[in-house]
Amino acid sequence: MEMFAIHAPNFFYTYDKVVTLDTNDIRLAFESDTVHLNRYYKDDWQGYIIKTYTTALFVATFDCRHPRNSLDKIFGRLREEFED
Repeated sequence: MEMFAIHAPNFFYTYDKVVTLDTNDIRLAFESDTVHLNRYYKDDWQGYIIKTYTTALFVATFDCRHPRNSLDKIFGRLREEFED
């Protein structure tokens, strides 16, 4: 069973995964794959996904606009869970 360890505030990792959570930035790195989201205005987020294969590379960008903010609740729960 993999357990997350806290290296610094909002930074979680295992031997092959890295998760960085901030109120304006989310980064996930899994071996050779990456997801990055950045809040650019209130509850509006932009980001990209990079997935690598042996002979190919997949890159996608996205823009998300949410009518209500739920991420602050999620961040709070994650901090409570991993800081104890």
